[in-house]
Amino acid sequence: MGIPSPHPAPGAGLEKAESLKSEVRDILPRIQAVTRPTDRLEPTTVKRHFRIAASDYFGSAAMPRLVADLAQVPFQDEWACIAWTENTRLSKRLGREQFRSLEHVVKRENHPAFPPLDKLALDRAGLARKVGVSLPQYVSLPLAVVGTDRIATIQGRLAQQAARSLPLRIFKCPVAIPALHESMQWHTMRETDRGHEWMRHRVAAICGESGASGGP
Repeated sequence: MGIPSPHPAPGAGLEKAESLKSEVRDILPRIQAVTRPTDRLEPTTVKRHFRIAASDYFGSAAMPRLVADLAQVPFQDEWACIAWTENTRLSKRLGREQFRSLEHVVKRENHPAFPPLDKLALDRAGLARKVGVSLPQYVSLPLAVVGTDRIATIQGRLAQQAARSLPLRIFKCPVAIPALHESMQWHTMRETDRGHEWMRHRVAAICGESGASGGP
Protein backbone atom coordinates (compact mmCIF):
# COMPACT_ATOMS: atom_id res chain seq x y z
CA MET A 1 0.00 0.00 0.00
CA GLY A 2 1.57 3.29 -1.14
CA ILE A 3 1.87 6.45 0.96
CA PRO A 4 0.93 9.71 -0.85
CA SER A 5 3.94 11.95 -1.37
CA PRO A 6 3.74 15.40 0.30
CA HIS A 7 5.50 16.85 -2.73
CA PRO A 8 3.61 17.71 -5.97
CA ALA A 9 4.37 15.68 -9.04
CA PRO A 10 7.04 17.13 -11.37
CA GLY A 11 5.50 19.73 -13.65
CA ALA A 12 2.33 20.15 -11.58
CA GLY A 13 3.25 23.72 -10.63
CA LEU A 14 3.90 24.64 -14.24
CA GLU A 15 0.56 23.21 -15.31
CA LYS A 16 -1.21 25.22 -12.60
CA ALA A 17 0.60 28.39 -13.65
CA GLU A 18 -0.38 27.83 -17.27
CA SER A 19 -4.02 27.35 -16.28
CA LEU A 20 -4.01 30.69 -14.41
CA LYS A 21 -2.18 32.66 -17.11
CA SER A 22 -5.25 34.00 -18.91
CA GLU A 23 -7.02 34.91 -15.66
CA VAL A 24 -3.98 36.77 -14.31
CA ARG A 25 -3.58 38.57 -17.63
CA ASP A 26 -7.15 39.87 -17.31
CA ILE A 27 -6.85 40.78 -13.63
CA LEU A 28 -3.56 42.73 -13.76
CA PRO A 29 -4.82 45.56 -16.02
CA ARG A 30 -7.80 46.08 -13.72
CA ILE A 31 -5.51 46.27 -10.69
CA GLN A 32 -3.31 48.79 -12.52
CA ALA A 33 -6.35 50.86 -13.48
CA VAL A 34 -7.62 50.97 -9.90
CA THR A 35 -4.24 51.87 -8.38
CA ARG A 36 -3.21 54.36 -11.07
CA PRO A 37 -3.18 58.03 -9.96
CA THR A 38 -6.22 59.97 -11.20
CA ASP A 39 -4.98 63.53 -10.85
CA ARG A 40 -4.23 65.57 -13.97
CA LEU A 41 -1.06 64.65 -15.85
CA GLU A 42 1.64 67.32 -15.98
CA PRO A 43 3.77 66.27 -19.00
CA THR A 44 6.68 68.58 -18.16
CA THR A 45 7.31 66.70 -14.92
CA VAL A 46 6.88 63.14 -16.21
CA LYS A 47 9.89 61.04 -17.20
CA ARG A 48 8.68 58.33 -19.51
CA HIS A 49 9.48 56.66 -22.83
CA PHE A 50 6.83 56.02 -25.48
CA ARG A 51 7.20 53.52 -28.30
CA ILE A 52 5.10 54.23 -31.39
CA ALA A 53 4.86 51.58 -34.09
CA ALA A 54 3.88 53.24 -37.36
CA SER A 55 4.23 53.03 -41.13
CA ASP A 56 6.93 54.89 -43.05
CA TYR A 57 4.18 57.20 -44.34
CA PHE A 58 3.09 58.20 -40.82
CA GLY A 59 6.73 58.59 -39.80
CA SER A 60 7.32 61.04 -42.63
CA ALA A 61 3.98 62.89 -42.72
CA ALA A 62 3.19 63.25 -39.02
CA MET A 63 6.11 62.26 -36.81
CA PRO A 64 8.24 65.41 -37.39
CA ARG A 65 5.32 67.59 -36.28
CA LEU A 66 4.67 65.38 -33.28
CA VAL A 67 8.32 65.48 -32.21
CA ALA A 68 8.42 69.26 -32.67
CA ASP A 69 5.24 69.63 -30.64
CA LEU A 70 6.58 67.47 -27.83
CA ALA A 71 9.80 69.45 -27.76
CA GLN A 72 8.00 72.56 -26.71
CA VAL A 73 -7.02 61.74 -33.98
CA PRO A 74 -6.89 59.41 -36.06
CA PHE A 75 -6.97 61.09 -39.48
CA GLN A 76 -7.63 60.38 -43.12
CA ASP A 77 -5.90 61.37 -46.31
CA GLU A 78 -6.72 61.38 -50.00
CA TRP A 79 -4.48 59.97 -52.71
CA ALA A 80 -2.66 62.19 -55.20
CA CYS A 81 -0.40 61.75 -58.20
CA ILE A 82 2.98 63.42 -58.47
CA ALA A 83 5.22 64.18 -61.42
CA TRP A 84 8.47 66.01 -62.05
CA THR A 85 7.88 69.68 -62.87
CA GLU A 86 9.74 69.18 -66.17
CA ASN A 87 7.70 66.13 -67.21
CA THR A 88 7.22 66.66 -70.95
CA ARG A 89 4.17 64.40 -71.25
CA LEU A 90 1.90 66.29 -68.87
CA SER A 91 0.07 69.60 -69.16
CA LYS A 92 -2.21 71.15 -66.56
CA ARG A 93 -4.13 68.04 -65.64
CA LEU A 94 -3.57 64.31 -65.42
CA GLY A 95 -6.28 62.38 -67.22
CA ARG A 96 -7.26 58.77 -66.93
CA GLU A 97 -5.70 57.83 -70.28
CA GLN A 98 -2.41 59.47 -69.34
CA PHE A 99 -2.57 57.61 -66.05
CA ARG A 100 -2.81 54.38 -68.04
CA SER A 101 -0.13 55.21 -70.61
CA LEU A 102 2.60 56.75 -68.46
CA GLU A 103 5.09 54.62 -66.57
CA HIS A 104 4.65 54.55 -62.81
CA VAL A 105 6.91 54.41 -59.81
CA VAL A 106 5.06 52.24 -57.30
CA LYS A 107 5.38 50.87 -53.81
CA ARG A 108 6.48 47.28 -53.98
CA GLU A 109 4.22 44.53 -52.67
CA ASN A 110 6.37 43.30 -49.81
CA HIS A 111 3.92 40.59 -48.74
CA PRO A 112 1.07 39.10 -50.78
CA ALA A 113 -1.26 39.27 -47.77
CA PHE A 114 -0.72 43.04 -47.42
CA PRO A 115 -0.75 44.68 -50.88
CA PRO A 116 -0.27 48.47 -51.07
CA LEU A 117 -3.64 50.17 -50.68
CA ASP A 118 -3.48 52.00 -54.00
CA LYS A 119 -2.64 48.77 -55.83
CA LEU A 120 -5.50 46.98 -54.08
CA ALA A 121 -7.99 49.64 -55.18
CA LEU A 122 -6.71 49.74 -58.76
CA ASP A 123 -6.75 45.95 -59.03
CA ARG A 124 -10.36 45.91 -57.87
CA ALA A 125 -11.16 48.52 -60.51
CA GLY A 126 -9.48 46.37 -63.15
CA LEU A 127 -6.89 49.05 -63.92
CA ALA A 128 -3.32 47.89 -64.51
CA ARG A 129 -0.43 50.37 -64.33
CA LYS A 130 2.70 50.33 -66.47
CA VAL A 131 5.26 49.84 -63.71
CA GLY A 132 8.69 51.25 -64.47
CA VAL A 133 10.16 51.19 -60.96
CA SER A 134 9.03 49.56 -57.71
CA LEU A 135 10.38 50.58 -54.30
CA PRO A 136 9.78 49.26 -50.77
CA GLN A 137 8.37 52.48 -49.24
CA TYR A 138 6.05 55.29 -50.27
CA VAL A 139 8.49 57.92 -49.00
CA SER A 140 11.00 56.82 -51.65
CA LEU A 141 8.65 57.38 -54.59
CA PRO A 142 8.99 61.19 -54.97
CA LEU A 143 12.76 61.03 -55.42
CA ALA A 144 12.40 58.33 -58.07
CA VAL A 145 9.97 60.51 -60.06
CA VAL A 146 12.27 63.54 -60.32
CA GLY A 147 14.18 63.71 -63.57
CA THR A 148 11.85 61.30 -65.40
CA ASP A 149 8.53 61.24 -67.25
CA ARG A 150 7.16 58.73 -64.76
CA ILE A 151 4.40 59.46 -62.24
CA ALA A 152 3.59 58.05 -58.82
CA THR A 153 0.48 57.70 -56.67
CA ILE A 154 1.05 58.55 -53.02
CA GLN A 155 -0.78 59.98 -50.02
CA GLY A 156 -1.75 63.65 -50.31
CA ARG A 157 0.12 64.83 -47.23
CA LEU A 158 3.24 63.02 -48.32
CA ALA A 159 2.94 64.65 -51.74
CA GLN A 160 2.68 68.10 -50.17
CA GLN A 161 5.67 67.45 -47.96
CA ALA A 162 7.79 66.16 -50.84
CA ALA A 163 6.83 69.10 -53.09
CA ARG A 164 8.26 71.54 -50.53
CA SER A 165 11.79 70.26 -51.17
CA LEU A 166 11.60 68.60 -54.60
CA PRO A 167 10.61 69.91 -58.06
CA LEU A 168 7.24 68.15 -58.14
CA ARG A 169 3.75 68.87 -59.37
CA ILE A 170 0.74 67.43 -57.57
CA PHE A 171 -2.29 66.22 -59.50
CA LYS A 172 -5.66 64.95 -58.41
CA CYS A 173 -5.69 61.22 -58.93
CA PRO A 174 -7.89 60.53 -62.01
CA VAL A 175 -8.89 57.16 -60.60
CA ALA A 176 -11.13 56.90 -57.54
CA ILE A 177 -9.13 55.36 -54.70
CA PRO A 178 -10.75 55.13 -51.25
CA ALA A 179 -9.32 57.54 -48.70
CA LEU A 180 -6.55 56.30 -46.46
CA HIS A 181 -7.58 56.05 -42.81
CA GLU A 182 -4.80 56.15 -40.22
CA SER A 183 -5.81 54.94 -36.77
CA MET A 184 -4.24 54.20 -33.41
CA GLN A 185 -4.41 50.93 -31.52
CA TRP A 186 -3.48 50.23 -27.93
CA HIS A 187 -3.93 47.53 -25.32
CA THR A 188 -6.95 47.85 -23.02
CA MET A 189 -4.62 47.95 -20.03
CA ARG A 190 -3.42 51.34 -21.31
CA GLU A 191 -6.91 52.79 -21.69
CA THR A 192 -6.81 54.76 -18.42
CA ASP A 193 -3.04 55.27 -18.32
CA ARG A 194 -2.75 59.06 -18.00
CA GLY A 195 0.58 59.29 -19.81
CA HIS A 196 -0.57 57.01 -22.59
CA GLU A 197 -3.83 58.91 -22.90
CA TRP A 198 -1.95 62.22 -23.12
CA MET A 199 0.27 60.85 -25.90
CA ARG A 200 -2.75 59.58 -27.83
CA HIS A 201 -4.36 63.01 -27.66
CA ARG A 202 -1.16 64.70 -28.84
CA VAL A 203 -0.83 62.34 -31.82
CA ALA A 204 -4.48 62.94 -32.75
CA ALA A 205 -4.11 66.71 -32.41
CA ILE A 206 -0.96 66.90 -34.54
CA CYS A 207 -2.43 64.69 -37.25
CA GLY A 208 -5.58 66.78 -37.36
CA GLU A 209 -3.79 70.12 -37.77
CA SER A 210 -3.21 69.75 -41.51
CA GLY A 211 -5.93 68.54 -43.85
CA ALA A 212 -5.66 66.02 -46.65
CA SER A 213 -4.54 67.12 -50.07
CA GLY A 214 -5.50 66.02 -53.51
CA GLY A 215 -3.92 68.49 -55.91
CA PRO A 216 -5.45 70.58 -58.67
